[in-house]
Amino acid sequence: MRTTRLLAASVSLLLLLGALGHAADSAISTHSTESAGAIPGVSQKRAPINDETRERIRAQPKGTRPDPSTYLTKTYIEQHLTQFEGGCARVMPPPTTEIIGPPGGTFIMPRLLLDELLANSGGNLRKLEDELGLKPGTLPDDCVRIDIPSCPGLRVPSGNEVGANSDWLPGGFTAGGIPEAVVDQVRPGSYTLSILFPARTQ
Repeated sequence: MRTTRLLAASVSLLLLLGALGHAADSAISTHSTESAGAIPGVSQKRAPINDETRERIRAQPKGTRPDPSTYLTKTYIEQHLTQFEGGCARVMPPPTTEIIGPPGGTFIMPRLLLDELLANSGGNLRKLEDELGLKPGTLPDDCVRIDIPSCPGLRVPSGNEVGANSDWLPGGFTAGGIPEAVVDQVRPGSYTLSILFPARTQ
């Protein structure tokens, strides 16, 4: 009888340890896929595209690259674009016209993410460039922030846009893991403009 009780107790202990181990694995997995200070509704990662497909698309001349719907699932595209439901934004030199972006569309990022990056930069323009994956000196001291509450023609970039440079990656993320999308030209009255770091322009 005593042996039976000891065996039952050992089995219970093993089951408990197994459950605790599974919980720990889950916690580690969650921590490894979410960055510290993650922004609710905004993910920073890479698109689920294998290296061969990614490089094949990038190698095609701009203007001939395929529509993202040919290599991304409908579910992925829909989920990616939900990150911009809180509005979109972009950082750029002061615009020379009231219309923002070329006819083919302009790159934007989630407004909430830009808020977070600006807070992390502490007013340091060079640090913000690094966060955005830009080369030092890309942004002028008087660069501005464009906030677009309603994102017209929101879509995943195809790489055929005027603003797509040699660093562009298919799938809707920058090389630094920042989620991006494209919107149609933004008309006057549908956006707000503000100086990014007012103190640097004084």
